[in-house]
Amino acid sequence: MRQTYPDGDRTDGQNVLAYTIAQALVQVLKQRGDDRSRENVMRQAAILNGVELPMLLPGIKMQTSPIDYAPSTSSGCRSSTASNGRYLAV
Repeated sequence: MRQTYPDGDRTDGQNVLAYTIAQALVQVLKQRGDDRSRENVMRQAAILNGVELPMLLPGIKMQTSPIDYAPSTSSGCRSSTASNGRYLAV
């Protein structure tokens, strides 16, 4: 985000959400390969398994499935705190 939107506030939840969605879209487009059909893009969006995105806390992986397109995280909801630049489970 520093490179593409340097004026953006990384503590603003809307900016973080938009950037994370864009990162997920990039992953889907990488997975699609040479097949650019809508069907393939939707199929790839439905199988985001274990995708780690830079704006998510370390260890949190995105999951989607053909029956549930809403992304969820593999680690569930857990609290964390930052300490010396590292995230620690609370």
